[in-house]
Amino acid sequence: SEQIVDEDVVTPVDETPVEELKAEPENENLPVVETPQDIEISDSEENDSLENTAEPTVDENAQDAQPVQSVEEPVAEVVQDAVEQNEQAPVADQNMQEEATETAEPVIDTTPKPVKKRKPAQKKVAEPAPVVNDEAHKTALNLKSGKSVNDELFDTNFEVEKPAKTKVVSVTHNFDLQQKQSYIFDEQLPYWIIYRNDLFDTVCLKMDFDRFTVFRDRQITNNNSTCHGDIRVLKSRNISDDGADVIDIEGYDSYISKAVASGLSVFDYLERDDVYITPNMTYKPRVMRKPKGLLVNGSLAILIPKDGLQLTEEQRLYFSSDEYRQFYQIARNYQTRSLNVDACSVFFYGVLRKENKTAPIVEDFSSRLHYQQDAGLEVI
Repeated sequence: SEQIVDEDVVTPVDETPVEELKAEPENENLPVVETPQDIEISDSEENDSLENTAEPTVDENAQDAQPVQSVEEPVAEVVQDAVEQNEQAPVADQNMQEEATETAEPVIDTTPKPVKKRKPAQKKVAEPAPVVNDEAHKTALNLKSGKSVNDELFDTNFEVEKPAKTKVVSVTHNFDLQQKQSYIFDEQLPYWIIYRNDLFDTVCLKMDFDRFTVFRDRQITNNNSTCHGDIRVLKSRNISDDGADVIDIEGYDSYISKAVASGLSVFDYLERDDVYITPNMTYKPRVMRKPKGLLVNGSLAILIPKDGLQLTEEQRLYFSSDEYRQFYQIARNYQTRSLNVDACSVFFYGVLRKENKTAPIVEDFSSRLHYQQDAGLEVI
């Protein structure tokens, strides 16, 4: 018997006699090889499979035609082998790629990048605003274009006026006031007195203000002072309520050595008794003539009279009166954070008059500042 070799598949040839083949109908359909529909293979594999499973053509006129062999089962085995090889190939390729990725060294690009030159920044010069010389527009708000806000928005020409009154409210003291701005923002005062009232004006009529300059030294502290030493240092609690006496308090009194005190600014007032001292940070002001041979720390301010002024006993005691203390709270706007006697608040340490003035405030505050600077005193 003969054998037909189809690559790796060996198929035995049917030994049916030729006479029986001729007796079969000529138009009988040849066997068809079916491929499983759920298996997907590539074009090349499909072509190879078709070549291997091609049906033999039968010549009708040929007498010695060879019998047609059924190849359904061998072809199915070939297709199954091809599919298994096709599924294993991507897995192997993927494993090789992963191994190559793990072992490959990273490629570093060492090519220098071009540096872009930056243009120097150009400063924009603002155009000067046009000067409006029209007297009617001097108090009006002007835009950069030179037009007033009213002309630009409403095409009108009216001036913006300041409000005549200001509402002042104090929750702590239960105040709800309507104050005239010209009254509480008086330019003759060193700063705004927002709670100004009749009591304030009454005391103002009795006193001449702006009669002292002030010095306060914070160099003497607890670190450089002791409970025993060469020079006694007065503190605020050492001054009696009326400013007449020096009070000794055990465990509170302080001293400093002369070697340390000689390098401090306050040492210049050690032997002076023509100046006065008053406590800081209190709404109970009191004034006392400074004794000779004593110094003060930062809790006391030194009041330096102008033009050799010397207070009478009546004038000195007035600072500790109830009337002046109420006045002083209004003069300090009832503030609680900073009550230090400085270059502004010392304005209200005035001198009691024998007769009242014709107006509450007649002093020029700006001239007092010039006096203090001309005298070489520190403005604090």
